[in-house]
Amino acid sequence: MTAAASRDWERQQLEAATLLYRITPEGQELINSLDFRQMWGQPLYFKSSGINGWTGAGQAKPTGVIHELSHAYWGAFPIRGLPDVSWESATNPWDSEAMERYHQDILAFMAQPPDHYEPLRERFRDPPDYSQEDPEVLFHLVEADLVSSVGGNLALMPPILRKYWDRFITTGRFQDWYQAIGWYQGLDQDNRVLADQYLGFSHMDLDPYRDLPDLEDAGLEPSVKQALLKAQVQRLRDFALQFDSFRVPPREEEDFEGWRGYLRDMVTLHSRHPNALASVDTPDARQLDATLKYMTMLETRTAEHKASLVAQDIGMMPLLPYLLPALDNRTLVLLFGGDSPLVEARPLVGTHALIPLLEAFAPQVYSLIILGQTDAAEAAARLATTLEGMDLEQEKPVRLLLDMLKDSNGETARQVVSALPDQLLQRLLEAAPAQLRFILQPQRFLRMLDITEDAPRETIIQGINSMMEHSSRASKVDAPFV
Repeated sequence: MTAAASRDWERQQLEAATLLYRITPEGQELINSLDFRQMWGQPLYFKSSGINGWTGAGQAKPTGVIHELSHAYWGAFPIRGLPDVSWESATNPWDSEAMERYHQDILAFMAQPPDHYEPLRERFRDPPDYSQEDPEVLFHLVEADLVSSVGGNLALMPPILRKYWDRFITTGRFQDWYQAIGWYQGLDQDNRVLADQYLGFSHMDLDPYRDLPDLEDAGLEPSVKQALLKAQVQRLRDFALQFDSFRVPPREEEDFEGWRGYLRDMVTLHSRHPNALASVDTPDARQLDATLKYMTMLETRTAEHKASLVAQDIGMMPLLPYLLPALDNRTLVLLFGGDSPLVEARPLVGTHALIPLLEAFAPQVYSLIILGQTDAAEAAARLATTLEGMDLEQEKPVRLLLDMLKDSNGETARQVVSALPDQLLQRLLEAAPAQLRFILQPQRFLRMLDITEDAPRETIIQGINSMMEHSSRASKVDAPFV
């Protein structure tokens, strides 16, 4: 990647953000003045050190770009109506009097009674790892994700917060949340997928608004749709252009869950833009194009058929071993499980830790599912032995193991995990609160916390506190257990 090509990429992302989020001329001057950088070879990298530092983005993802630009925004403009409240501080604007005032107004908004901004308020009540005792997660969310949450529309922002943003974004297409939700719910599937690339609506609980009338003219503005399609193609082309740089040793912090999601995104994007890589001129481009096309074909097959095809074809496709983590868990169990694994995977920079876990877990899951169909208690005993030998504070491997069990056979996984001792289940709740809720029935989940009709009041309170402390951080997931 040449310096000129990087600058062109960076310019395109800022132009897309300006269009998608209706950034004002003043805001455009600001973001164009920032030290904004493409993070070559680091597709999961999205960070900012603030207005006086630099901001990096690893992909042409509008929500990721505007998140980091929002971090770099603070300190650029005085607060409307409060010119004497300063962004100056000994360290950075995040520690300033003005930011403290913003945090106070965030809490004030959250404490207001239900009103026309309740969909946004509900969104902010449900971020991962949020707690009322420690609102820093909430502050981070509203500092950086508010612009995408409202789609760059100042009218959807609560009045108490507008004074911080009215020099950065403008009023948009919809005058209230009910219009915006009605429009979003009226989008067809393809347009909704595109809209989710720049809006935060998919993170909101819209069930209470299902009866809102859909807007007759529901659709994406042509310029917005074009920008979003261009971003999809750019992400796919960047994957091909950078692929060789991914085949390197692991870095210190490896997010294999994020990398699996990234690889799956590339397969999905290739299915939508099958000709996007035709003009990419790299040694791997043609083979990568063919491999992604092959992965797209697999999406329509059963897990058993996928495993059979991959085992048959992998020797003829040099890049397929690198993309195996994009496959679903059931297929991976069939490929890596059994007495004789059918394939050997190769790691990319973000999957070095994942490959040995797949190789270790798949045979165990394969045998546990077979045994669990006839003897759930014995299968649970073997699973307990495996879990006791793991460091349960290492949450990602625990989540992976439970997901592989659930996805291989949900009913058998439920029977086996339900037969684990309560004490071990309580430890799993700390490591994998969402996964445990996906597997267990509510009655068993509550029983392992001693939340029963005949339990002492103090015991029930303790169990409820544990359940709330180890929430999945997603209200829809937690709801059946409350």
